[in-house]
Amino acid sequence: MTTKDKIRDFCEAAYLQFYLSQENVPLVYVDEFHISMKNTSAYNWSPRNHPATLAVDPWSWVASFVIALSERGVEGVMASNLSINKLSFSLFLNDVWNHLHQSSTLMKRSCIVMDNSSVHKNDFCKNVIVRKRMRCITIPSYSPQLNAAEKVIAVIKNRLKQQWISSKVPRLSLVKEIIDEVSQETCKRWIESSKLETLHKMKNFETEIRR
Repeated sequence: MTTKDKIRDFCEAAYLQFYLSQENVPLVYVDEFHISMKNTSAYNWSPRNHPATLAVDPWSWVASFVIALSERGVEGVMASNLSINKLSFSLFLNDVWNHLHQSSTLMKRSCIVMDNSSVHKNDFCKNVIVRKRMRCITIPSYSPQLNAAEKVIAVIKNRLKQQWISSKVPRLSLVKEIIDEVSQETCKRWIESSKLETLHKMKNFETEIRR
């Protein structure tokens, strides 16, 4: 794919998001994240110009998550001790859509925003989208600005890191507590931040094309 194709795909997805938001269509951002604390992992890290230090994790704990959020806050989350696969993702998508339709008349008009991962493009997922008559925007690769869930996930991971450093007790309930603390204001703030980053990237594209 050429640079021009990538720019076109990015701008198309950005325009669709902008258009739908102007039409008062709620955007629901969906993404996965993975947390791993394996006792077999060893890593080297040190501040610049300092001797390297070696550390080994004493815990064995792995979990995968998929989360959905909008300006109202977290709309749904699912945890698994395995990777999120096509079946589990399609079930999650189905549950989130049902939740949105039960919430309010406005949320029935929602549009799902997700990346073009293979987990999102399989037959299970396509069947859910067709059966539920979902509106979806699939964003191009390497475009985190277009999915505000990326930023909220970064907030969750940062809080988890801080909690685990202080408590040294990796537990699933801690993840739930932290996700429950992600407020509507947090989601709205990071959604607005994503919009600003998208606008900035489009301006950079415009400059690049004119050269």
